[in-house]
Amino acid sequence: MYLLACDGNWKTSPDGYLSCVGTLIAIERDELGQSGLTPEDIPVLTGQALILFAVVFGILAVKKALSTRT
Repeated sequence: MYLLACDGNWKTSPDGYLSCVGTLIAIERDELGQSGLTPEDIPVLTGQALILFAVVFGILAVKKALSTRT
């Protein structure tokens, strides 16, 4: 797959169209390098999301418990 790149700046017309002020260049997707999650990143991200959820839930539970005591 090829992607279009501009060696200058992208400009937006009043009608909402994009135009390149410079030269358009076709670049193969493989030349851009890896992007996105790798299979090794998925468990790490999932674990961090669960920890964040547990911390927020714990803070809200403690806040609610303290507010009902007074």
